[in-house]
Amino acid sequence: MYVGVATLALIFVLEGAASLLFTSDDRGLASVLPGVLKLGGVAISYQKMAVIGFTLIVMSAMYIVVNHTKVGLAIRAVAQQPVAASLYGINPVRLSLIVMGIGCALAAMAGAIMAPLYPINPFIGRSPQIMALLAIVIGGLGSLPGAIVGGLILGFLNSVVAYYISYLSEVVLFGLVILILLIRPQGLFGQSAK
Repeated sequence: MYVGVATLALIFVLEGAASLLFTSDDRGLASVLPGVLKLGGVAISYQKMAVIGFTLIVMSAMYIVVNHTKVGLAIRAVAQQPVAASLYGINPVRLSLIVMGIGCALAAMAGAIMAPLYPINPFIGRSPQIMALLAIVIGGLGSLPGAIVGGLILGFLNSVVAYYISYLSEVVLFGLVILILLIRPQGLFGQSAK
């Protein structure tokens, strides 16, 4: 709990420092893959298709690492019972540093592949951060498939609602989260606490 609050506070401090140093004006980055693929009435840019493909590869690799390797087993053990994991010879502090490094690498990759799609400013991460938290809540804490399904639900719903009534898209998304939490407090794929 305290770590989460401290992390959010650090995010606000870094955003404020970046806006003071570099201003909060929007800047752009040229698309790496210009062009659009048209299929019937649907058009999607090559850049967005590359982002989707890259994301699927990274998600698949992370799923394999977390669920089918010794390192993944150690990560799950430390996440669930750090004291018991240390009794089996796992160093929770060292493993936490490794996981933090993996998380930073994933965040850097996400920023790099998304930068050509959106205006760049110190507050560029706010919307993805909120969407990621909502996806995790919908899917269930601790469930990687749940986070993926939650993200797909939010992305689809956001696109559809924003197309028809853009000013209500956030209200609909938060309403969905509230509804899911009322019906199933642990999320769609989460396990209830015993």
